[in-house]
Amino acid sequence: MFKMLRAHAFQLATIVLLLQAAIYYSVSRTEFIPPTPPWSEFPAQVGNWRLAGESVIDDAILDKLRPDDYIDRTYASAQVKDRVNLFVAYFKTQRKGFAPHSPKACLPGAGWEPVSSEVANISVQGHSLPVNLFLVEKQRAQMLVLYWYQQGKKEYTGELSAQFHTIPQLLLHGRTDIALIRIIVPVSGSLEQARTTAENFAFDAYPLVLAHQL
Repeated sequence: MFKMLRAHAFQLATIVLLLQAAIYYSVSRTEFIPPTPPWSEFPAQVGNWRLAGESVIDDAILDKLRPDDYIDRTYASAQVKDRVNLFVAYFKTQRKGFAPHSPKACLPGAGWEPVSSEVANISVQGHSLPVNLFLVEKQRAQMLVLYWYQQGKKEYTGELSAQFHTIPQLLLHGRTDIALIRIIVPVSGSLEQARTTAENFAFDAYPLVLAHQL
């Protein structure tokens, strides 16, 4: 089922990318690149979570992803047993042909097998934040992946919808920047516990992401 969905998504992505390319190169308007601070300045404190470690991505992987900026961090909390991984890949423009890679494509490529996937909504600051909940496993280990795409004040759960809505963002506001926000929690107890941890972290992180990118 996941293979069929990925094949269908690839076909749709091709169509969207061709449409994007046609519009990007036909629009003469100068693109506005937002003066976003380096993501290394993203807060070390996220709610009750504190920065516990930071990783550097291998150059070979970076060459494939091509983000303009990123962070790959581990956060820990005294109230929660499991640590949380926060990965942000930021692209200041999509007119060069680079955009975030879906975790549904990257993680299976790293050996993680898809188990389930759903879209949920988290209520934060009177706003409904749509997120993907993607459960994967490898060698009897499971982890829950929560992610969304942030484009200015808008959030999207699908890379295709995010790429498609880049076009009106360019025409109306002159910007095409986008970020993938990915949160990973290991399933060491129940799946419900992992989901609560991931959603609580997203609840605390979302206002900081929004403030950082705008």
